[in-house]
Amino acid sequence: MSDQKLNLLNLSAPRIRLLHLSWLAFFITFVVWFSHAPLMGHLREAFDLSPDQIKALLILNVALTIPARVIIGSLVFTASTAKASASYSNLRDQRLDSG
Repeated sequence: MSDQKLNLLNLSAPRIRLLHLSWLAFFITFVVWFSHAPLMGHLREAFDLSPDQIKALLILNVALTIPARVIIGSLVFTASTAKASASYSNLRDQRLDSG
């Protein structure tokens, strides 16, 4: 082991900055992923969803995570995080503009 001390508050070090950005991104993803449960009553009323439609949406929410992670993971591995995020954002924006 080296004699260097690990300073977790040193944000100028790239590895420490990456560590903090990673846990922050995970936390934000976790909050967004589970935020639909408390809002389900409002979503049901706003979109006039039946109980079967809600069940289908919840199943699809979990099922589509797997291919999405594979696609984003491969983009991050082959390109970079910034390029993968930009590709996803562009795809999402095009879909929102057309719908």
